[in-house]
Amino acid sequence: MFDSGEFTRIHFKARGFWGSIGVEGAFRNARGSVNIGPDGRTDCVMEIDVDSIETGISVRDHHLVGADLLDATTYPTIGFGGTAVHHWESGMHVEGTLAIKGTTRGHGLDVASTLDGEALQASTSSVISLSDYKIQAPLGMLRPTVAVELAARLIRV
Repeated sequence: MFDSGEFTRIHFKARGFWGSIGVEGAFRNARGSVNIGPDGRTDCVMEIDVDSIETGISVRDHHLVGADLLDATTYPTIGFGGTAVHHWESGMHVEGTLAIKGTTRGHGLDVASTLDGEALQASTSSVISLSDYKIQAPLGMLRPTVAVELAARLIRV
């Protein structure tokens, strides 16, 4: 299970369309789990509360969660469900689905991981195309992709 306190970090960065000032911030509320079955099959799930976005500018945060961009009222969470996990020495590749703003698409993640006592430290990064999820920022506001970094501490329960 994700420790939703100080050990989970979801950071994003998007540049302005013309490469000028961009948007950078984090999602503060997330939860998830990793289940390893007796046969070694691994499933994972993660949910991020859209309205927990913080960029340091409250007017911008309000705009990002508004109906014209992420629409947190209609779609309160961003979700990832891992459907296949392939382990290697220092991590794993997780195939799954990413759901943003009512659109679900296949998405793969390379996850670096280390075992720390009863906890698993995991980190990954990905680039998400806004148009894949029917998000259209006003012209000049954002480039069409957003870089996301996730670091979490998974605690054995």
